[in-house]
Amino acid sequence: MHNMRKYLLHLLIISFVFIFIPNILASEEGKDRLLVVLLKAKKGIEQDEATLLTDILSVEIYRSGMFTILNRDDMKAVLTEKEFEIAMGCDDNVCLLENVAKLAAKKIIAGNIGKLGRKYIVSIRLINEDGHNEVMEKEICDCTIEELDKSIENITYKLLKYLGAEITTYSSIMVESEPSRAKIYVDGSHLGTTPDIIRYIEPGSHKVEVLMDGYKEWSKKVDVGRGEEKILIAILQKKTTHIKRNDNTVSVDQSVYSDRFSRTYHMYNCPKLNTEALIKFDSSQEANDAGAFPCKLCNPSQQVPVRVADRQPITKTSAPSFQNSFLRVTLQSISKSVDKKRVNLVFTLENISNEDIWLALEGYELASLVGNQGAKWYLDEFNGINKVLSTSRVDKKYYSVFNPWAKNTIVMVFESREASEGTVFSFSANMYRFVNKSPTRFSIGISDMRITQ
Repeated sequence: MHNMRKYLLHLLIISFVFIFIPNILASEEGKDRLLVVLLKAKKGIEQDEATLLTDILSVEIYRSGMFTILNRDDMKAVLTEKEFEIAMGCDDNVCLLENVAKLAAKKIIAGNIGKLGRKYIVSIRLINEDGHNEVMEKEICDCTIEELDKSIENITYKLLKYLGAEITTYSSIMVESEPSRAKIYVDGSHLGTTPDIIRYIEPGSHKVEVLMDGYKEWSKKVDVGRGEEKILIAILQKKTTHIKRNDNTVSVDQSVYSDRFSRTYHMYNCPKLNTEALIKFDSSQEANDAGAFPCKLCNPSQQVPVRVADRQPITKTSAPSFQNSFLRVTLQSISKSVDKKRVNLVFTLENISNEDIWLALEGYELASLVGNQGAKWYLDEFNGINKVLSTSRVDKKYYSVFNPWAKNTIVMVFESREASEGTVFSFSANMYRFVNKSPTRFSIGISDMRITQ
């Protein structure tokens, strides 16, 4: 998944390249000089956005090591003010070449970026010394503005491949955790804090570790392909304490995990666990009741049962719920229609912090309901909270505000194509919280929701 933090990352890289690199470039010999002209902003694009995307293009080409890169700052330094203004307004190659001749560039990259309907279009041309278009490329992206950096990377890859460059297309790993604010290590190096996207990862196999004081170490080996983005969700387990009562050991944490697309449940550190769509069960018995089967590799059903001194099982008296550091989700009711094809789910969202929070459901896959017969139910309608579309999630006005200790009642209706006799359900959803001018994604989930009628 992508957000505005990628802008900050590119800005840091760009700051390095264009503040510290010019002195290095001045001493480079044997490389052709390539001028990257500011991409022209067309309909649907602001000039500041076009400037940032041009800088990303320059950085990507510079990393190939083939050229000495010239940009608009070099144009301002060498050209007269009039020459610079004319060059920036040129619509044809001859005009451009005549007005930037002082830069002695062997090749020039120019182009446009704009929006047609819902799609962004990036078009770039490579101009040679004779004023001819040596190569022309375009990228069409049905995406948000935040994701256009990928289109720039793709179009740069095509240009460099044409020029015969030895190209390394980097990968990225998005890491989230519950709880958040855990340290992210990749191959032993501390590279961020959850949630975060770790970029410029070499394609291949890497060890990702997520660490937080008071919690067990979480680690996973991941293989990332060229240009691929992996998503990892680390569910951190508190360090287990054992209590001795009448010579019976009581294990505090017996949680097991499955995912939305599987009927197998695992221990949290099982290498076969799909961390991209987690469903949490409080115990192996709860997972069994939901129709899941234990993993043969980690054998979670063999965990020691949670028992008190007199060997009586602990009785759950509260309604099924979910809670993190700022939000409590509590089931109010769950019922099924007469035809057994619709499930009505009612729960409350409660702000348990001392400040206002802004929340919304994710716009792509709003929520999931899985029954104990293994069938997945699909969300049909809902009310009580805003949905965040991909084009609007960076604006606070699209979020529902929750005052401190305020509760909102959320009603969701799920449907299935076929009637189901299932009576036990697990609910999960992705949400966004708007904090410090940007959204942060997190997940909620409630298991062991039982229809009693």
